[in-house]
Amino acid sequence: MAASHFDLVIIGAGSGGFGAALASARLAVNVLLIEKSDWLGGNASRCGVNVWEIGVGGTGIPFDIYRRLKKIPHAVGIYTINRHICWVDPANGPVFPGAELLLDPTKRYLDTLTEFGAPENYGERTFRQTNWHGVPFRCLLPREINNLAIACRGASFSSIGASSCRLSRTMMQLGQATGTAAAIAKQKQLTSFADVSSADLQTSLTAQHVELTWPRSEELLAYLRNEDA
Repeated sequence: MAASHFDLVIIGAGSGGFGAALASARLAVNVLLIEKSDWLGGNASRCGVNVWEIGVGGTGIPFDIYRRLKKIPHAVGIYTINRHICWVDPANGPVFPGAELLLDPTKRYLDTLTEFGAPENYGERTFRQTNWHGVPFRCLLPREINNLAIACRGASFSSIGASSCRLSRTMMQLGQATGTAAAIAKQKQLTSFADVSSADLQTSLTAQHVELTWPRSEELLAYLRNEDA
């Protein structure tokens, strides 16, 4: 290993880990990524989880990877937009076991949604727009340990936030936020993640085409429509 000093050391090359490594390296951070296994992606890759849908969280680095994989013949991980709860109306989706404790193959995803609080006249587009939420960067920072960020499922999410951050693409974006924060800290000669300005972080992530607001801006929508760039 040529370098003996690193600006950022990342333990684990799961979705959050390699998202942080890629984001920070793009922004000129000298980064070391440590992984015990022989491939990237953590549980999502090892268990064959669908990770490249362009639904919720499918912006930033996940979308960059999606566009590159799409150009590779027979690449693993390319799914249609309707593959995972991304159809316009869940009532028209496939029958499959949802999140019920007792799996019932006759139920649909809509049954799960209504069981856990969705209204009877549920419309997915309306539900997304009225129940949109973000994850504050401070959720990734332990209170009593300086310069450590937890960009994985061990972060201090609420139960609602955790329901989104179980997805590989959203974990990649948590990593992207962490790697970007490390780059900002280096550029501004800050000594702690906690000193990184949220405004600076949001500005940099927006420039990297990360979705931070709902509804999506016209600029971001135009970028996402250009899948073949």
